[in-house]
Amino acid sequence: MRVTQSAMARSLLSRIAEATARLTRAQEEIASGRRLLRASDDPAATAAVVGRRVGIAQIDQFLRNAQRMLATLATVDSALHEVTDLLVSAKDVALGAANGSATDADREAAAIEVDAMLERLLQIGNTYDGNRFLFAGQRTREAPFSPAGGGVVYRGDSGEVPVRVDLLEEVPTLLPGTRAFRAAPASLGDGADLDPDIWEFTPLADLNRGAGVALSQVAITDSDGNAATVDLVGATTVKDVLDRVNAAGLAVSAEINSAGNGIALRNLGSGATITVSEVGDGIAAAGLGILGASSGDLVGEDLDAAVSASTPLALLRSGGGVSLGTIRIEHEIDGRVRSADVDLAFARTVGDVLVGLSRAATLEGESLGLVGALDAGGAGITVRSTVPGARLSIGDPAATAGAAGLGVAGTAAARDLFAVLAGLRDALRADNRAGIEDSIALLDASVTENLEARVEIGARVRRIESIRESLEARRVAVETELSAIEDVDLAEAIVRATREQAALEAALTASSRSISLSLMDFLR
Repeated sequence: MRVTQSAMARSLLSRIAEATARLTRAQEEIASGRRLLRASDDPAATAAVVGRRVGIAQIDQFLRNAQRMLATLATVDSALHEVTDLLVSAKDVALGAANGSATDADREAAAIEVDAMLERLLQIGNTYDGNRFLFAGQRTREAPFSPAGGGVVYRGDSGEVPVRVDLLEEVPTLLPGTRAFRAAPASLGDGADLDPDIWEFTPLADLNRGAGVALSQVAITDSDGNAATVDLVGATTVKDVLDRVNAAGLAVSAEINSAGNGIALRNLGSGATITVSEVGDGIAAAGLGILGASSGDLVGEDLDAAVSASTPLALLRSGGGVSLGTIRIEHEIDGRVRSADVDLAFARTVGDVLVGLSRAATLEGESLGLVGALDAGGAGITVRSTVPGARLSIGDPAATAGAAGLGVAGTAAARDLFAVLAGLRDALRADNRAGIEDSIALLDASVTENLEARVEIGARVRRIESIRESLEARRVAVETELSAIEDVDLAEAIVRATREQAALEAALTASSRSISLSLMDFLR
């Protein structure tokens, strides 16, 4: 078969083009560092690359969100730290003014100083970071606090602004002003003494307003002169104490006194005097209110039992008891009132009441935002709002007086730091010593609330930092996967490029020799 010159030329040019293409491909892979230059190179691998690049973009956005949140939280914490300093300074001023030697001029100077603190607190409350007001809740475009009538009015809300820092993770950034500047939440029942009687099963740990009794041996001498040492170690209830005394073989009967608030030793002997004393360094007799001697019956002191979950309602109010039916709770949050009628007719103990309040804390799947708990001093129970800035009201809708009997009836509103400072200023100018003392107590509570807010901010910072570390580690892992899919083996690509360069040069040389031949070359 005859091979024409043009056919040979086309064949040579085709080989040169293929060699050039292979060389160019190798050079592009070396220059870009990637083996996937076009989607058609490997469609499956390209899809994997796109998915991972989208993942990296999401991670980068989350990291930017986290970084902005950390900067915002740092500003919030700095503001709250300044609030702490203001409160401590205000307390120092109040303590100085409460001194009996303070003059009218001293108190006026102190009032002016507190007024300046109030103005500074207002400035902190309206902190603006160039984009939004930090303590306005979700109403971040308007200054949340404004002066009114010698005090300060909050115009924000109690909402928070969550920011997404991961696919399924949102963290609130800001504290609403109702939380950041709260002095005390709305609470009812504080200070109400339900004064329970004791009964046989009253835990000894509840006596003496929850301080309990340090148990030891006690020495008892009855009116006939018979003596016995009664070991009370290990007793847990009032009944245990009564049983051990009655088992001592003395002419006394240990029982709960007629007032229902302590222990009595009734005289069964023919003599007149009963004596109870401590053994060694023990203090059990004093703790049980029966230390001493008495002609006739020895009637012990009021043991001042604390209210506990096991306290029967019948023992409250010095044994008069509390009859419960339905109580109504209204909780106003941001102008919206949530209400519930809570049926407590089933309750027999204080613990039952707390259970009933806990069940009522959720109404139709929506939280009422309140919690019932034992009073910290053991005097009764409290119902407290968990929502900053809320107003709480509890009453008896029917003829019953259960809420009043439990000491939780009434209406209470949350108090903020502005009201505390304004109250201190006014008390200083009026020389109201009781008002100054109340302000000192409120400032102590305010410092605690402020520190809790700062702890909350610190917890958010730690949470975000932890999430950020996780995101950074995840980004490295995804980048490693991406590199394994699309990155070129540089050494192999260089060897391939060198090979293709040699092949191209060889093809060009062969082509030049073949194409340069003519008819004259064959006639020689």
